Amino acid sequence: FDGRLDNRQELLQALDRDDTAGRNLSDAELILVAYRQWAEAGIARLLGPFALALYDVAHRRVICARDGVGDRSLFYFLSSKLLIVASEEQAVLAHPAVSRRLDETHVAVYFSLQEPGDGATFFADVLRQGDAFFTELERRDAQPHAAQSRLANGAASMTIT
Repeated sequence: FDGRLDNRQELLQALDRDDTAGRNLSDAELILVAYRQWAEAGIARLLGPFALALYDVAHRRVICARDGVGDRSLFYFLSSKLLIVASEEQAVLAHPAVSRRLDETHVAVYFSLQEPGDGATFFADVLRQGDAFFTELERRDAQPHAAQSRLANGAASMTIT
């Protein structure tokens, strides 16, 4: 988790955790409580600048989310064997499995002053979570696949199963 929640009190009240124990929860712990209570709808309730990744053991999936305003970025690398998620591109590139090969198409689009494609970065192996989308990635025949839909608050998130 990278960020802060601006609606802690509202979440605590909705979760009936507005007691001393609830008020002592960190933002990351509060997000886990909200996710356990409401699943993806809990992500839609989060307000403030944030980027996060969590593993849902029961459903064997990874949930990645970022705020809908785009204050925090979320970068990732995904292969059939490895997922790397970070709020900074350089952290993803630090892993030896991630190539620093340039995405020449994205570089050309950037320098032609056109709007870059959603999710593109300068590096071919590093993707950026798009703005205001819920993205579901699942494995089919050991290959990841993606689908997107909007969350009510504009929060962007990605599910990998």
